[in-house]
Formats: sequence, structure tokens, C-alpha cells
Amino acid sequence: MADREHVAKLKQGVTAWNEWRRQSYDGRIDLTGADLSGLDLRKANLGDADLSNAKLIKANLEHALLYNATLQSCSLNRANFSFANLFGADLSRCAIRACKFDNAFMPQAKLVRATVNDSLAIMIGPNANTTSFIGADLGGADFRKADLSFETTLRGADLGGARFDGAKLKGADLTDANLSDARGFEFDQNPCRGARISAHAKDRWSVLRRKYTGINMLINLVFFLLFLAPLVVKGSALQGLSYFQQQMIDAGIFAETTRCSSATGGVIKGNINGRQIETPCQSMPMWKLLLGFRGPYGIWMPILSIILILYQIGRYRLTLEVSSLRDAEERSGVSPPQEGLLAYPNLYRAHLVLQVVYWISLFTFMLRAIEFLFLTDVTLRGNVAS
Repeated sequence: MADREHVAKLKQGVTAWNEWRRQSYDGRIDLTGADLSGLDLRKANLGDADLSNAKLIKANLEHALLYNATLQSCSLNRANFSFANLFGADLSRCAIRACKFDNAFMPQAKLVRATVNDSLAIMIGPNANTTSFIGADLGGADFRKADLSFETTLRGADLGGARFDGAKLKGADLTDANLSDARGFEFDQNPCRGARISAHAKDRWSVLRRKYTGINMLINLVFFLLFLAPLVVKGSALQGLSYFQQQMIDAGIFAETTRCSSATGGVIKGNINGRQIETPCQSMPMWKLLLGFRGPYGIWMPILSIILILYQIGRYRLTLEVSSLRDAEERSGVSPPQEGLLAYPNLYRAHLVLQVVYWISLFTFMLRAIEFLFLTDVTLRGNVAS
């Protein structure tokens, strides 16, 4: 139970309390289980105080000194800790609802198994590094612009739906943390073995890790082969016709020929059953046929075809790079960095470029399908001389 003298002195006001602590009292402050709800405790010196199980509902602790204070299992509904000094404070197992921690100073603070309810926004501010949130329920917490880098421990914490826009998270321990639906989050050299991430996470590393896998590369290869399939069929058909025509020439059925060229084409002539036959012929390298030269779309089809080939090469290279980083992460349990030799943001920028190229490639595939199905004619044509 709380020391009644201490509770009574605190309720006299912050000025009296601080003067009493400064001049008359330097022992243990015992406020365990005290009901301090609604009190104006701005700038109060509560350093090293024991506030375990206390009620601080709607209490205003703005700019208060709470260094090394024990606030275990406190009820902190709508309390204001803005700009408070919580260095080394222990808020373990606290029930935190709609509290404000704007710009609170919290190095080495502990929120082990603290509970932050769904509708709550908890603002840790720019100085939360070295804070321990082991096992804390921080679902929906607001960590925007907070400094959670390096020694901050979020091991096993529930961060579902939390906001991290502008937060510094370099090196923060996220082992076994729940990051489902977390917003504004970016990995940066984080211990993250066992971390749970949404299947649709939008952070850059999760996007790369999800999209550039061996399976996705295989699917894109199948897509590329489907693109080439009509061209291979067309080329095979034309080669077959060419072979057939050559056989007829060799057999003497076509008695007269002119040289076929890629520039002017040519004509083969013959006499079949007393009728004069003229058949145009044209020479074209297979690579030009595959790229779509002299098709119904003019020069645009070769350009689009080259873009598609470059897309496949780029995706293959990016898959190799991402796979290398993913393998390193699985071995070490630490996510790749945002800066340095193994930085992944450059890979993400390459991914954005490939996304644009992807839509161009898809458009190219559709044009090729239309050309093959509706615009091409590979029948052997001839005309009878009069």
C-alpha cells in the first residue's frame, strides 16, 4: 500500500511536492496502488518512485521526471507523458490506453508485456532507443518519427497495425515480433528470425522478398515462352513452306526462279499441268521474324519485343540479387541494411522500373497474340498466268 503521507503531499500540488523532495526527503517514494487519477502532475519529480498498481487515469505528467520509476501494472488510461523523462522507467504489464508519449525521453525504459489496446495511439517520440518492449502488446501503437534504433528490443511484441512512418528502426530487435498490417515499417539490419509479416506487406524488403523468388521467375519464363510460341509456330510453318518450294524446284516442277532477297523478295515460276504458276518468295533471318519485323505494327513490334527480352533479363538479374540477400538473412537472422554494400533500396528502385516495363511487356504480348490469331496469313499463295 502507498505511504499516506506521500500521497497527501503529492495532492497538495507539484510545487509543494517538488520543494518537499528537494529540501526534506530523499528516501524511497512509495505510491504503490495510489489513486492519482486526474491529477495535474506536470513537472513533478517522481524519479525513483514506486508507482506499482497506481491509477494514473487522465493524469497529466507532461515534463514530469519519472527516471527509474516503477510503474508496473499501472492503469494509464488517457495519461499524458509528453516530454516526460522516463529514463529506465519500468512500465511492464501496464494497461495503456489513449496515452500520449510525444517526445518522451525513454532510453532503457521497459514495457515488458505492457498492453496497448486497439484504439490507442502511443507516441514514443524521438528518444525511445534502448527501450525494452519484450512481449508487449502494442497493437495499433503509433511510433511515427520515433527513434527505435539499435538497442530497442521489440522481441516477441505484438505490433499488429502499428504505425512507423518516419521512425528509425535500424538494428531494432524484432525477433518473433508480430508485424502483421504494420504501416510505414522498413527493415534495416533488424534481428527478425521468427517475425510474422503480412502476406501483403508493403515495406520495400518484403515486396522484394515476395516477388523475386524462383517460382515467380519460372512463371515469368513461361510467360516469355508463351510470347515466343506463336513466332516459333509461324517460323516453323514458313520454313516448311520454304522446304516444300525448294523440293518442287529440285524436282523440276518449278522450272524458273529468281533469287529471293530480304530487300526485294523474288518470284519462283513453274508449269503445273500446263498452267503457269508464279509464287512470290521472300528471304528473312529468323531473328527478324521472332522480333516482329515487317509485321502489321511496323517498327513498334521489334522495339516492344526487345523491351520484353530486356525485362526478362532484368528480372532474372534482380531475382539473383534478392535471393542472395534473402539467403544471407535466413542464415544470420538479420534483415539486409538500407545503406552500404548489401543495401536493398537500390534493388527496390530497379523493381519499380521493372514494374513499368512489365506493363509494356504485357501490352506487347497482347499485340503479338492479336497478330498471330487475326492478322497473319501463312498460306501458300500463287496466281495463274493468263
